[in-house]
Amino acid sequence: MKKTALVCFSILLLLAPAVVSAFEVLFIGPDNFIRQKSHSDAVIKAASIYIESWSIDTSFYFFAPVQLPEGAKISSMVVFFMDNQPDCAIKVELFRQNRYGGTQDTIIPVWTTTDDSATYRTHKLTNVDYSYNKILNNSCTYHVKVRFYTGESVPDWSALKLYGIKIFYQPATT
Repeated sequence: MKKTALVCFSILLLLAPAVVSAFEVLFIGPDNFIRQKSHSDAVIKAASIYIESWSIDTSFYFFAPVQLPEGAKISSMVVFFMDNQPDCAIKVELFRQNRYGGTQDTIIPVWTTTDDSATYRTHKLTNVDYSYNKILNNSCTYHVKVRFYTGESVPDWSALKLYGIKIFYQPATT
């Protein structure tokens, strides 16, 4: 009796539909980012993005294009970073730009690091504006903007690093 029950249970497991995650992930690594303007002190390496010296503007931007399938819906974003400067921060946002009118809509508003830790950190952003989270590739382009910001003190820029970003999305239903 036990063998029959075990065989029946095993067959049910094989016939059961596979559990599929409701979300897919797009990873945006440091090498996907583009500098706002050419500057030798802005360093993009395979492992991280950081700024080497103080000789640049206090607000320096990097952009990364976000390419998701038509109709997908963005649900959250995870930022991988290090912020070991109490007066400094990394600011991250996700937005779309209309191809025709040029208007910009925020999908995930600006988030600012507040840590003072020399360790690798992550932060999940879930405050998505659901008015704009559906991907419309024919009419909009999508971008992540990262800003390295400093207060009044001269920072050790290598203590502010961005390691990457994951965007979680639901594929379009057909």
